Parts: sequence; C-alpha cells; structure tokens
Amino acid sequence: MAEIEGAVHRYAEASGGRWHWVEAGSGPAVVLLHGMPESWYAWRAQIPVLAREHRVLAVDLKGFGLSDKREGDYSLRALAQELAELVEQLGVETVRLVGHDLGGLVAAQLAAARPERVAALVLVATPVGQLDLARWPDYREFRQAPEALPTFLRDPGPWLHRWYDATVDGGADALPPQMLAHYAAELERRGAARAIGRLFRDLEIDARGRLGPASAPDFARVRAPLLVIAGDRDLLVPLESFLPLERRAPGFRRLAVIDDAGHYPHEERPGECTRQIVRFLGEVAGGGQ
Repeated sequence: MAEIEGAVHRYAEASGGRWHWVEAGSGPAVVLLHGMPESWYAWRAQIPVLAREHRVLAVDLKGFGLSDKREGDYSLRALAQELAELVEQLGVETVRLVGHDLGGLVAAQLAAARPERVAALVLVATPVGQLDLARWPDYREFRQAPEALPTFLRDPGPWLHRWYDATVDGGADALPPQMLAHYAAELERRGAARAIGRLFRDLEIDARGRLGPASAPDFARVRAPLLVIAGDRDLLVPLESFLPLERRAPGFRRLAVIDDAGHYPHEERPGECTRQIVRFLGEVAGGGQ
C-alpha cells in the first residue's frame, strides 16, 4: 500500500458499502476525486501541499482502489449521491471538491444536487461538453461489452501503457514507472475490472457523444465558485469543450491552462496544477475573484 508522509488510510461503511480514502491535515475540508483508470494515488503530489491548510480526503470512488466493488447503480448521479452520504457521515458540513475526469463529473453532480454544501469546485480535464468518442481509447468496445472487461484487462500493464500513450503528452514513457505499476496492481484486484465494466454499462451517453441527464451535471444549479483546469495538449477533452461553461455555470471564475500537459495535468505537471488549486481555494476563502 502506497504511503504519504503525514497521511493515513481510512475506511468507513456508508451507502451500503465500504469506502477507502487517504486523509491528511486539518481545517476546511477538500475532497479529491480521481478519474479513469486511477484512484486516490492520482493526488499524491497535491495531498501534502493542500494539507497545510485543509483537511484533505482523497477518496477511492466505488469500484476503484480499495473501495467497495459491489454490484449496483454506477451512474454518475448515483455515485455522487453515495459520495454525499459518505461526506455527511464524516461530519463535513461544507466541502471543496476537486475532481478529474470521471471524478470531476461526480463532483459537479454533487455540486448541482447539494449546492448549499459545496463551497468551491475545481474540475480537472473533465468532459463537460459533447465528447468525440473516437478519441477515447477502447470506449466503444467497453460500452458494447462491459461484461468482457475482466478478460480484456486480464493483463492490465500493456493496456495501461497503451491508454497513457493516447492520453498523456509524451506517452506512457513520460510517466514514472512506479505509477504505472501501482495502477496495474489496482486493476488486478478482485472485482476491479467488473466494476469498471458497470461504470461503462451505466454511463448515459448517445452515439453523438452527448451525456444524458443521469451523467451530465446541471451546471445551472452549480452555485459554487468554479475553476476549470485543462492541459493544452489534451486530445480527449480539448480546450474548446469548456467554453460553454462561461454561460452555463453561474459560479464560473476562469479556465487555467497547463502548458505541455495532456489529459492528466495533475500527474504530468503536478507543481503547476497544485499551484492553481491552492491559489483558487485561497481566493475563495478570501472572497477574491
């Protein structure tokens, strides 16, 4: 199990399942939500910095990492509802949400459903507009046969290498080998591939790449101050896909573009991504713009 100095691994039963998260620091709560195909470990660079002034909870979403991989509803709306129940159980009244990719959509769903509980929202490389499905590795195969994922991911190492080759600036070879090994080991955990299959099974999206109401957040209901972080070389979620948020989200503050980063700016350029998050949370706390 990966460790971060000053952070502890915690578990709790909530929403009918077992949750795992990594926690550090004290103060206003910040919940970090990872994307596909990762876990809490995606935020290893951000946790120590944010923990200087915040209570940081880097959560494994249902089906990932060490959280429960039970059968059930894996729609983004359901994931957000279950996460809200966990946060409430932990005694957190208001939260700052930071989400990447899948985790960003879950965060935005929660912010729309419980606007009074969310003090700030940061979306990192989150597909908020219409998607070009041809850009997403293996999307059609996973969507058409989600039950086949255990066979498809029997040896996750080569698949991860191919995934990051298509999504990271410089490809998988630009990433630390220990990072790839960590995620491969997580995908090998019992039930992990089946759980990811359920996620693709319940993802509501049409052939044109438009998210349905159970997947697409209602940004008109997101009142929290909103920062969007994007990599300038993200082929999956290009910069132009974020422009409608200026009109759709009342709390939208700005789009921060990370140079020389693809779909994982928090891992590809962790220092700059962390700086943007810290700056934004400081502005929100101080009432700045």
